[in-house]
Amino acid sequence: MPEESELPRKARWLPVIALVLFVGLSSGTLLLKRVVPNEGWFADTGWHLWTQGALRTTILESKGTWLAGIEQHTYWILPVYPLVQAGWYRIAGFSVRSLRALSVCCGIAVLAAWFLILRALGGALPALLGTLILATDYELTLMGAIGRMDMMCAAFGFGGIAAYLTLRERRLGTAVVLSHVLAALACFTHPCGILPMLGLAAVTLYLDRDRLRMRLVLLAALPYLLLGAAYGIYIMQAPADFLRQFGGNISGLGGEITDITRFGGLKAPWTAVKREFMERWVTSFSLGGQWSVYQVRILVLIVYFGAVVVALIDRTLRARREIRALLLMAGISVFVLCFLEGLKMHYYLVHVVPVLAALAIFWMLEWTSERRSWRPWLVGAFMAAQAASTVAMLWEDSYHTEYLPAVDYLRAHAGPGELIMGSGELGFAFGFEGQVKDDVRLGYYSGRRPRYYVTSFWYLDWIDTAKRLEPLVYRHIQTELSAHYHEVFRNRGYTIYERW
Repeated sequence: MPEESELPRKARWLPVIALVLFVGLSSGTLLLKRVVPNEGWFADTGWHLWTQGALRTTILESKGTWLAGIEQHTYWILPVYPLVQAGWYRIAGFSVRSLRALSVCCGIAVLAAWFLILRALGGALPALLGTLILATDYELTLMGAIGRMDMMCAAFGFGGIAAYLTLRERRLGTAVVLSHVLAALACFTHPCGILPMLGLAAVTLYLDRDRLRMRLVLLAALPYLLLGAAYGIYIMQAPADFLRQFGGNISGLGGEITDITRFGGLKAPWTAVKREFMERWVTSFSLGGQWSVYQVRILVLIVYFGAVVVALIDRTLRARREIRALLLMAGISVFVLCFLEGLKMHYYLVHVVPVLAALAIFWMLEWTSERRSWRPWLVGAFMAAQAASTVAMLWEDSYHTEYLPAVDYLRAHAGPGELIMGSGELGFAFGFEGQVKDDVRLGYYSGRRPRYYVTSFWYLDWIDTAKRLEPLVYRHIQTELSAHYHEVFRNRGYTIYERW
């Protein structure tokens, strides 16, 4: 490994290599990973805004649920993601792959943001190596490329931190305004935007509290007030729908299959800590089940947690400004997710993993300060461990082995306009104009009886939980399926029932 002062000139191709690796791995998700239900839910809203100029969601059955009113006003998700989607579809067209391509573009923005963050905190060497590690990270390349708003939220949030750290010494006012414009956009993309927003505030106070003036504080607040006012105008069109939908999404559709609320950790903090560690981190980094190449990611988790522990107990590391700034960001994010996000969604790791990866890079550089020849091997092994898990997951090609066969069967047998009830991803194949209705309750509230009822992992989990939470609905589904439907198709991901 060259000297650090020589590295930028000799390693000028490393950012290009990182970009190629990230685009290659995330494109695997775009092409090969099966479509998930909420890609259909979120795409529906963006599609209606693009084609009809209204924030509407029609694929989900809302009658009798907390989603009532989404056909006219969609409040259960925040507005920035569908707004950006609508503009994106004008450029890239509408499909699940164009939706996922938007996430890939946001992922590239996350890589660029972290290159700037690490360069501002520690110089060119950690910036280059950190970007390489993130370019192969499982959460960013596989989960982050899904057609959800998580990567866009992370791009805005980390972009705000990058803007602040890059501009703060020369133009503090510009740094404050630009960083909080981006952080505000993150907050109105997804509630997890609060994580980089709080991280930005903490880093600002840590680095520049003596330079801050009331004028800068007011300028920082302005983007949130303006976006909040604009959203408030939309809320006033149907405030009762907003309260019902936004309040219902505190537990959300995910809560319907877990019987857990997002804020449940406040009532049982020790349980929250245990669940955070086991259900979000260990499960996400091992994928459960018997040993396979997937489980090599547990070594990555050990390195991440080891980096945090070393940063806390090693006085030399802990005394460094960049380490303290990263620990502030990591601590805030982990605390909020632990106690205020009870569903333990693994998608949200894209907001934390880059911070841990940055700490890991600084730890590796410190540990190898006298053994610089080890650095390429350490970073290479770390990247290989991450990429191997992603490649192994993509090797299953669940898009072509699970999703497309089910879609092809329905296309061959369902007549024009015949109602299909199944999870939201079927909308990409049959449109978002009414032929597909995502109604796991099989018409219990709506009274509608589809020609085809399609169960997926999401439906099976929901129905199993309904035994306890909605026993009348559960009995209705079982009675309908046994009396009026028969199984006509099955694969690993889907089972299709046809009405007699």
